[in-house]
Amino acid sequence: MTSQQAPILNSISIQNYRAFSQEQKINFAVSNGKAGSGLTVITGANNSGKTSVIEALMLRDGSQVLPSERHTGRKPIIKIKINDNQIELTTRKNDFTLKAEPEGNGNILGNSLFTLLSYERDWDSLCTNESNSNLEQAFSNAKPRKQTNNDGEMWRRFAGFLKKICENDKQKEELTTFLQSLIPNFSSWSIDINDSSQEYIKYSSAHGTEHRAGFLGTGVISLFKIGVSLLEDKNKKSLIIDEPELSLHPTAQKKLSQIIMEKSKNRQIILCTHSPYFIDWECLKNGGKFYRLNKHDDKECSVHELKLEHIQSINGYEEYNRPHILDVTAKEIMFADKLLFVEGQTDVGIIKNWAKKEGKTLAFELFGYGVNGWNNFHLFAKICKELGLSKAAFLYDKGTEKDQDSYRNNITLDDDLEQNKQKYPQYCFQKLPTEDIVDEKNKARGCFDKKGDLKPEYQEEFERIMEEFNKYFTPVNKI
Repeated sequence: MTSQQAPILNSISIQNYRAFSQEQKINFAVSNGKAGSGLTVITGANNSGKTSVIEALMLRDGSQVLPSERHTGRKPIIKIKINDNQIELTTRKNDFTLKAEPEGNGNILGNSLFTLLSYERDWDSLCTNESNSNLEQAFSNAKPRKQTNNDGEMWRRFAGFLKKICENDKQKEELTTFLQSLIPNFSSWSIDINDSSQEYIKYSSAHGTEHRAGFLGTGVISLFKIGVSLLEDKNKKSLIIDEPELSLHPTAQKKLSQIIMEKSKNRQIILCTHSPYFIDWECLKNGGKFYRLNKHDDKECSVHELKLEHIQSINGYEEYNRPHILDVTAKEIMFADKLLFVEGQTDVGIIKNWAKKEGKTLAFELFGYGVNGWNNFHLFAKICKELGLSKAAFLYDKGTEKDQDSYRNNITLDDDLEQNKQKYPQYCFQKLPTEDIVDEKNKARGCFDKKGDLKPEYQEEFERIMEEFNKYFTPVNKI
């Protein structure tokens, strides 16, 4: 394929648009030849603003912003920087139409900047008769939200584009290899003609079973479209994939994440995801970007960046013999909202087992897999703050004499606890009355015996601590 220089999407700033009130900015990763360098990952709970970011990127000169889309009725301001040149979109007084400044630049925005693969990946395996020369025509009407107009025709054009790939042996082999690496028992695909003389996409399994592609599951359908979008790089436009994990098995998610990392060496790719499998610290090291969006009190969206320095500060995260430090389980910190950090995975198991036996409900998620001790609590508190978590909690053991002596930069366990209380007053900190949570071989005494049963002498204090955490994380009804 011939290639031309694609525009570089540097950043977007959003103000007074949808739930974005104060100006919020996302700086997009720019490819530098290293795996993951061009990858920007955006996470956040449902209704936190991820779709609004995509829709803001699609605005251009002449776009309409309805009164309901203006935050508290104020004038929306969208700033998009392309090739280090900023274009500002805003409305005039008593007008709902966006105007671009500098004038004349508004038409280069929107779909001309990127290819969008929305999370609504409906499918029609019948091919259109249109001759599409590129993917841009096939996805020209893509929107991040479900549409009711010409979705069926858009997917028929996509099927028509697959027909062109099928006629090119090299491109078909690339797409087939991609699908085989992600779909168990996948063999091949082709174009066939049905009883109505219509061309359609046919899928074959490794066992020789043939299906019309319209009967495939949504996960396989999604991979067809993601595969084509990743392999079609005629001009290497930025690619936005909304929820790449859609209906995919975790194994396929992990493999797809690595493929996307590799493709982002030379292409800007933006992912909006709910899956920890698309968080890779190597991406951050090579220049990629991770953002978390939050919506405070269900009213106002904010953007928070997780920076490489925060991850590198975690003790032991790159040591080969500690693979659990910030692994895929620990990466859920990018997605959870109510986290109680404990010193290790044993603490997680003990507390969960106690809650189950006692019929207690925990108003929080336990996070200990990868914490690696109290001496990392101050770092996780910092990460929580940077990610915009309004609440987080930490449970210290009382510690042994070693912990009370100089342990981390001449800071004892009690010093660390008090410093964190002062530095992060919005977070909740508690300490167990025993050296450890459970009796250990090193003779450290715990609140629980080796069988995992809570000792009677510590029952009242332990239950008080758990109730404090529950109260802290339980929303107060505002009258």
